[in-house]
Amino acid sequence: MKNLYASAARLLLGCMLLLFSAQRAAATHGQAGQLTYESLGNNQYRVTVAFFRDCSGTSIPGSLSLTCRPNGCSSSTGAVTGTLRPVGMSTIGSPYCGAAQSSNVCSSSSALPNYETRLYDGTVTLPPAQEWVLSVTIDARPFTTTLVNSNNQNLRMEATLNNLITLPGNVQQPILNNSPQFTNTNLPVPFVCVNQQSTISFTATDADRLNGGRADSLVYSLEQPLADCNRVSAYVPYPAPCAPATLPGSCAVQCPPAPLAYSATLPILVRLDTVGSCPNRRLVPSFYFNAQAGSFTFTPSRFVPANLATNNQMENKYVVVGKVTEYRRINGVYYKVGSVRRDFLVIVIDCASNQVPASPVSVVVDPLSQASVINRRDTTLITIPTCSFSRVRIAFTDPNPQDQLTVFVPANVNSTLLQNGDIGTFALAGNGSTAPVGTFYFQPLASTAGTQVLLNVRIEDNACPVKGTQYRTIIINVRPGRAVQAAPAIAMPGLGGAAAAAICPGGSLTLNGTVNRPDSVRTSTGSVVAQSYSYLWTAPNNSGLNPAQANSRSITVNPAVTTRYLLRVTPVLNPGGGCGSDTVSVLVRVVPPPRARATASPVVACSAANVTLSGSASRPDNLTDPYTYTWTGAGLPAASTGATVTARPTAAATRYYLTVTGAAPYGCRDTTSVLVRLAPSPTAAFLTDSSSSGGSLTRRVAPITYTFVNRSSIGGGFRLDSVRWTYQRLKDGQGRSVSEAEIVFSRQATPAPLTLALGGDYLIRLYTGTTAGGAACPAAQARYHAVVPAIQTPNVFTPNGDRLNDTFVVSGEQVGGKLQVFNRWGRVVAEYDNYQNQWAADGLPSGTYYYSLTDRQGQTQKGWVEVAR
Repeated sequence: MKNLYASAARLLLGCMLLLFSAQRAAATHGQAGQLTYESLGNNQYRVTVAFFRDCSGTSIPGSLSLTCRPNGCSSSTGAVTGTLRPVGMSTIGSPYCGAAQSSNVCSSSSALPNYETRLYDGTVTLPPAQEWVLSVTIDARPFTTTLVNSNNQNLRMEATLNNLITLPGNVQQPILNNSPQFTNTNLPVPFVCVNQQSTISFTATDADRLNGGRADSLVYSLEQPLADCNRVSAYVPYPAPCAPATLPGSCAVQCPPAPLAYSATLPILVRLDTVGSCPNRRLVPSFYFNAQAGSFTFTPSRFVPANLATNNQMENKYVVVGKVTEYRRINGVYYKVGSVRRDFLVIVIDCASNQVPASPVSVVVDPLSQASVINRRDTTLITIPTCSFSRVRIAFTDPNPQDQLTVFVPANVNSTLLQNGDIGTFALAGNGSTAPVGTFYFQPLASTAGTQVLLNVRIEDNACPVKGTQYRTIIINVRPGRAVQAAPAIAMPGLGGAAAAAICPGGSLTLNGTVNRPDSVRTSTGSVVAQSYSYLWTAPNNSGLNPAQANSRSITVNPAVTTRYLLRVTPVLNPGGGCGSDTVSVLVRVVPPPRARATASPVVACSAANVTLSGSASRPDNLTDPYTYTWTGAGLPAASTGATVTARPTAAATRYYLTVTGAAPYGCRDTTSVLVRLAPSPTAAFLTDSSSSGGSLTRRVAPITYTFVNRSSIGGGFRLDSVRWTYQRLKDGQGRSVSEAEIVFSRQATPAPLTLALGGDYLIRLYTGTTAGGAACPAAQARYHAVVPAIQTPNVFTPNGDRLNDTFVVSGEQVGGKLQVFNRWGRVVAEYDNYQNQWAADGLPSGTYYYSLTDRQGQTQKGWVEVAR
């Protein structure tokens, strides 16, 4: 293992620490990500987002907001939104050797930069539409080399779903579709070495192509990053213009015809390669996109140490977006059915003397097998024939011979990509050593002719501190073998094809072996007779297979577990010809019953409210089955069938049961239930001034202060979440009826004391209630009648400065009115437009004075008052 902590590695580590210091200050986090989906049936889709955030940025989100638009970005009509929740625990990237990785805790204070991965998922219902656009937007990207103000740009992850196809004649056909799934060997945040060629892949697999027989095709492209709906992120100018040169021998090297510029197909600053021959030699950017393999190969040409970088400008980070568009062939016509995007953040580093792993080399072990191998710059192309055995060996090496290599291949390489052995198997030996070796053991069935498999491989060395990484896409093409032409072609057994080869536990299924192309043969006597065939059925441990039927053309099986049945058909007359027999298999899935789901809206309702009960069901592997629904429970109509019914429960808790039954050939059923509760009616009661509510209490004069004790209650484990205290004056201090609004003076369970300053009759109310299903239930009410005598206007006051009866005080209702004071000769000695009890007869002698007081309601009172000093 190379120990780069000495000398050059210390320089690399210092550059990387400085490189990411500006990013910590920016507090951005949206490095990379992808959004995919899978069909659950009944227009339901599980949406999954893999999000990669910068460890030196803000914390990873607790949830993501999903937006689904049925008409692209042009209109929000019919949009569906949802929340994606975390799945499992987040994981920390491992681009470093063991010693460096253990010291990186993925925080703003970590010694080395890194990324954190979090998966989110959720379920949405997407009715058939011409094109759904599913998106999640993250704010914001880190600073990058290529994007304008990238730290202010959103990271938008987007996928499309076309689950309504328009066939000729304007026929609308809904379809089920699963998006392509990126293989787990691809890292959306790859570290690449400056001045070293690297290959990065966004190869995907398609469940619709691998399961169920639908021939979906995947088309790979490079796209510009998205900042928002229909808005791309702008690129900065390309910093390295091309300059023509002259090679020895006066051979001119021409620049590209157009100026270099960052784009979706040139998203990284790369070395210029010389191609062609004199006199037509030219310079081209060393960025090569392989649309067949979904990979791009490039040689980054610049690494900027942080001490030379401009403030907050991360010259070593580049954004690359790969897109996979999915097409389905229907009646000979290809229709787009969806697309997904993978947003990469490519980080260029200085690997010093460490070299990335070499491109692996594949060879055919058995030359007579008719297999062939082509090792290309970025891919390995393997072509294998059916009906014959082939071995292909792939060797992994490193330019640094002491480096130990770890090879990552998709976890489902044998079960899914190589179709459970129908194409072959793959084995890896010596993983973690200096020279791992992988071996393909091919023996494709005749039925797999025309199949193409893309296998993405990641190779890592153990250099320190940063591991060197290389990618390789292995393309496997299965062609018909020479002798297959003389062999019978076998149709897939089963009812309606592989999709129907499924039963519920305890069921049975008939498998029929057929020959698509019966042959005629010439006998030794020269006559021509129809070829006949022998049949041999086998299964592991004879699972569900009657041995007495093993040589029959049709068999009936009842496996207890999912079982693959193999049928070998051999010509009886003149067998041989290489593929003298043919083998086909059918996987009979023993599936669980349909999974029934029952929901209630609301699950907690107010008394006498209607509740909507909704049922749904789905089968595994997108098996289609029409269902019938039967509901039982109190408060339902007489005939309660259908996916949605309305109930009116009357008990405090009512459980509703749903039975879902499928049709033939499955005929399975499942039962589930949902509990609906009713919120009880609350009781409102309170005490005031040690007197129970409902009575009345008369105090001396205003103002009067009341205190309250809440005695309201509700049962059934519910709580009172709505409390409102009000008072309303019904009569004024003179006993006249008034029309005053009801005033809320508290929303607390125990309110602060209430002071009533104006005389009159009052009604104090307490409203208590609860909510159920997002709706407020009818509130209970308690009342209290309070009488507050009005203050009588005095006829004497003593303005002697003892702070007792120093001013002329009027009743609370008259405060704020207009006051005029006259002496005995009728002269105005004081006048107020907004009287606030402040007249103290300043400068006036003792004696009798007369006043005229008009309150705010326009009522005028006249009288006299004596000033006694």
